[in-house]
Amino acid sequence: MTDINRKRLFLLSDANTAHTERWAVALAQRGYEILLFSLTVPLTPALLSIPGVRFETAGIGVDLAYSNEGSARKLLYLRALPMIRRLAREFRPSVCHAHYASSYGVLAMLARLPRLVVSVWGADVYNTPHRSMLHRMIVTAAIRSADIVLSTSNVMRQETLRLCRREIGVVPFGIDTRRFQPRDRPQSRELTVGTVKSLEDKYGIDVLLRAFASACERVPDPRLRLLIVGGGSRREALEKLSRDLGIEGRTVFAGRVDYARTPEMHSALDIAVFPSVEDSESFGVSVIEAQACATPVIVSNVGGLPEVVLEGESAIVVPPRDVEALSNAIGKLATAPALRSAMGEAGRRHVVDNYELERCVDLLDRFYAQLQQR
Repeated sequence: MTDINRKRLFLLSDANTAHTERWAVALAQRGYEILLFSLTVPLTPALLSIPGVRFETAGIGVDLAYSNEGSARKLLYLRALPMIRRLAREFRPSVCHAHYASSYGVLAMLARLPRLVVSVWGADVYNTPHRSMLHRMIVTAAIRSADIVLSTSNVMRQETLRLCRREIGVVPFGIDTRRFQPRDRPQSRELTVGTVKSLEDKYGIDVLLRAFASACERVPDPRLRLLIVGGGSRREALEKLSRDLGIEGRTVFAGRVDYARTPEMHSALDIAVFPSVEDSESFGVSVIEAQACATPVIVSNVGGLPEVVLEGESAIVVPPRDVEALSNAIGKLATAPALRSAMGEAGRRHVVDNYELERCVDLLDRFYAQLQQR
């Protein structure tokens, strides 16, 4: 068997996202020999011990990599080019896959990696191209350079087509529905509304706090509680807002949890709310995780969130930033246990039928096979 026919995947992706780990594990189980390159040092050791996956990093600190202080500091990324070229020469991949067009996609283009797949994730096509004409040209060039371009949702596919008219495939982020599955919810316990998201402006957690405070006035149920799971730069401000709204006694900020505990967090919710305010929320993995746990969801009508639910069956869809509409939706579900149960069951079926991880890996594997046959 020649090297080109072997299933060798050079994966360029951020070490500190659950998506990277999930793809790496699933593809290694499919027989791929994987070289995973990340600009950043992993915050947890999980990626370092995946069978069949070799990990390399440029050693850039997470604070710098995720900085919003402009592009000048991120020119340090270019220092990784010699390393990427060397790794590609030594590894001789049959497929290269760069996740996130404006960073790893650009590096893959500059390194001239062969048989290249570039996946767009969200902000790389919704936000970065609008920062300047130069940003738009760079991102567009990275997308054009790929042999195959993939999006996680149809709505983001359309956004990408505005940058570059070319064929774009859709491969959703899948989840393991054996890990994310329903658990018993005792009727006597607290009635918990909540979310599992980073505490950043784009996710609209402030809108959730205001809507929950309003719902508490509408729904005379002392069991009503709010659970917010996730870390981020807005935590202190959001905690202050909960105090200002007078709901600090009903609200728990659980902080960031390991991904292994995410199913437990979703199952702790009776109603899951995802009130994002920006279209760069292009898919909604947390939304499908919640549905897989048979939790009814409320989502805002932005980006790819409406695409991953069944409106009126598994979810209520509300306008973004609309506190009153979100409060009404919370109140409706809080007072209707039978409706919560029916919507939860519908959501579970929807995810199993459309977003099971193995099904999504099948789609990705077919795109890889196309390149390996060239």
